[in-house]
Amino acid sequence: MRKKYLIGLFVILGAFSYLVWASFSASFQYALTPTELIAKQGEYAGKSAKVSGIVEEGSIVFSGGEYRFNITDGSNKIAVHYNKGTVPNMFREGGDVVVGGTFSNGVFEAREVLAKCASKYVPK
Repeated sequence: MRKKYLIGLFVILGAFSYLVWASFSASFQYALTPTELIAKQGEYAGKSAKVSGIVEEGSIVFSGGEYRFNITDGSNKIAVHYNKGTVPNMFREGGDVVVGGTFSNGVFEAREVLAKCASKYVPK
């Protein structure tokens, strides 16, 4: 009788551990820089990725519910297309962003846009 309980406990713990691992592994994805993405574009073509950079000055275009902008790391830039809704309030030219989506034909098709906030308060 006790052996059945131990087997059941191991099965439940194993299932729980798998669910925790699966949920965390999906959320821990390294954010590439535009330079890294361009260097590895063959590897990431059509695959899900995250890219971190700065929104290039003068590049934001909003038309028909779609955003088009460039993100840069100072060395290279990539074009981003986003049409999945609104962008965060902190999204602005010169601001840090992380975009998640797929890269194909030289354009990053974003599914999500996250704006980074300053890590330190600086009074004006």
